[in-house]
Order: sequence, then C-alpha cells, then structure tokens
Amino acid sequence: MSDEPAKNLLPRLSTRREYFDYLDHWTVGTVDELRAHMTNRALVKAYLLETSRSNGARDAIAALLAALQDVSQVDDTLYRLSWSGEGADWALVEVEDQRYPVLYTALDSREAGRRVDHLLNTSPLLDRAWFAAPMFQHLWKVVIEAFPEHRFSQIVFEHESLFEAFAEYLNLAPSDDDDQEDVQDTEDRIEVERRRARMQITERIGKLAKALLRMRPEYEPLESIVQLRIPAPRRGGHDVYFNGRFTNRSDSMTSLRQTVGMVTNIYRHTTETAEAASWPKSSDVMTSGQPISLGAPLLVKFSEKLEIATFERWIAALKRKNNRFRLWGNPIELSKGKVHLYAVDAHLWQPIDLEITRDHLYAMLPSGTCGNTIHRLVANIQRFVDPKLETYIGDQSYEAFIAGAPVKQTSGGAASG
Repeated sequence: MSDEPAKNLLPRLSTRREYFDYLDHWTVGTVDELRAHMTNRALVKAYLLETSRSNGARDAIAALLAALQDVSQVDDTLYRLSWSGEGADWALVEVEDQRYPVLYTALDSREAGRRVDHLLNTSPLLDRAWFAAPMFQHLWKVVIEAFPEHRFSQIVFEHESLFEAFAEYLNLAPSDDDDQEDVQDTEDRIEVERRRARMQITERIGKLAKALLRMRPEYEPLESIVQLRIPAPRRGGHDVYFNGRFTNRSDSMTSLRQTVGMVTNIYRHTTETAEAASWPKSSDVMTSGQPISLGAPLLVKFSEKLEIATFERWIAALKRKNNRFRLWGNPIELSKGKVHLYAVDAHLWQPIDLEITRDHLYAMLPSGTCGNTIHRLVANIQRFVDPKLETYIGDQSYEAFIAGAPVKQTSGGAASG
C-alpha cells in the first residue's frame, strides 16, 4: 500500500447500471474530489478469484472479510470493496458464483496487483484463477473460429528456466517468492546464464495462426503462453493473463464482462471435471481390510530429463513456504533424483501428495482438494521448469478436460439496473 492517495477510486453510486456505465464511459457526474483522482487513460481490470470451502460451504464475501476489507452491498450479487480508513471504494466484486467471484477495479496495474496480492496473502480462503498454456491454446482456437482473419490479436510467450543455472551463478539468481504479473525489470540485476524467452506478437489472426503452426515445432518456449488478447466485437480487445487477470482494451465494459464470463465457464467446467476424476469417490473408501480405490493421478511428463542440479534446486525451493508454486512441504528423498512430498497448498491450506523425479511429476489430490491446485502446478512448471509438457489426469490428457468445456456467455454480460 502506498502512502500516496490512490488514484481511480470509485464514486459511491447506487445501482449496478450506474457503476458499469461509469466504468464504461467515465462520464457519470460524481463528487468533484473523487473525479480529480482519475487518471487520463485508466484501464479497467478484472481478477477472477477462487474461494475455498469453510465449514463445508463457500462464501465469497466471508473470504473477503477475512482479508480485512470493508464490504457493502449494491444488489444481490454486486458488492463494493474498500480499504479500512481509505474513505472510498477501490473495487467492485461480482458474486454470481460463490466459488468464482470477479473483482473489477480501475486502479493502475501495480497498485491493483498489490491489493489483490494482499487479499490472497491475508485470507487462506482465497486464491486467484490460474490459466495454464493448454487453456490459452483452447482460447486461441476460440478466437480463430469466432473472429475474421483480418482482426488483430496478441499472444505473449514466456519461459524462464528458473532453477537451471551454472554453479557459479546460483547465489546471484533472484528469489522465487514473488508473483509478478508482468516481465521483471532486469536492468539493475546481474544476469544469470540460463534459458529465458519472452516474446510478444501482435498480428492479424489469420497470419498469426499460420505462422504459429510452423514456429511452435521449432522452438519449445512457444508452448508456454502466458497472455492472450481476445478481440472485442467492435474494436480493441481484452487481455487475459496466466494469473486470472483481465485488462479491458476495448470501449465496452459489457464486452469485458462477457469475455470474463466465457473464460470462467471454461475454467469452472475444467476444474470440476478434473476434480471428479482426481478425487476418490466416497464409495471407494471401504472399511478396514478392504481395498481402497484412489482417484486418478495427475501426471506431468517433462520433454527432457532434468539436470540433477536443476532438479535439486527446484526441490530445495519447495521447502520454502513462500515459493512460486505455492506448495510447501519437506521433501523425502527416495533415491538420487526422486523425492516424495506430502505438500500443503500454501494459499488454500489443502493437502496434495507429490512424487517428483527428473522425468516426471505425479500428484494425488485427496478428496476435497481444490482442482485449482492442478492448474497452478501445470502453469508454473511450464513457465519455470519445462515449457513443453505432456499432462494427464488418469488416462485422459489435460487438454481433453479443457476441450470438453462449453463455450458460452453468461448473464453477467448484461449490466442490468
């Protein structure tokens, strides 16, 4: 939190329509001193969050209250969010699904990111949505099918072999306890010699689709998509980020909310079907002496065998509570290059059992463990360990769970009063 007054705080309005019209046009007459804090080119951001069960149920507002936020109600599903003592609202929260609340804010990206991180770090009942590269590949297919070839899109690819470094550089490597949304500034940092690729391509959809077909087989980091622009119906589009953030670069809040709704539907379906496959069924758990049928394991196969130093450095990072994977535990070495980890999800405080080798990772989700853990694990392995993965839940590919999701809009696309 900055000591300076936050810019782009919201005026206190009465209805849903007033709020979304205000965000659409920035023209609603409001209190002068609040309007004076608006920047000229503020972009509205949305954050797709996920709540964990508490006492057997999910309650998005209780999760936000646990993060020390002041919450006031606009209507049945829309709430204002303010920081204690700030005197104005910094975000709106739409709760059409108690599991997947959506936060909207006009704060600049850095300040909004800090505040969302505070929510997540303060409340163990909250996590962000995580979009792995197969999710972006599915969304890219949706873009190709839904929009004409002459429209523009943007794709960002990023991979950094964070745990791969020559021995003499190990002490110079950055820590892995941050969760930056954008590329880190490396001007004032001694560079570590390891693989790092970040490419941003803005191009017409038709040309980009043809180019990627030829480029991806030649360069593995092009498998690691971290951002995609979904065009808006008229002009501009909506940037979707790997960590559940959306940025509106169109002239329509309605279009942004439709995009958020479409992505949420796919994410919800993928998560629920992955959980159904991964969790042991209640009928599988027998009395003592009877066999117990476990759920389907998650298998992540690496494209190449990890170097032993890379493997050991990655495993060492998992001993730290605040690491990029948000999984924490004490690895048990089974043999050289093979460990077992009874891990805890550091955000949602749920268990997950891992076996990690230089060739693959196995994960077992106990019943009730959030499927969001799978998405976060796959997304971060692809970004920081190996960009070209084969991922399965049981005998079914991870991509198949995503491909089976329906693509449709939700009622959230319409801002009714």
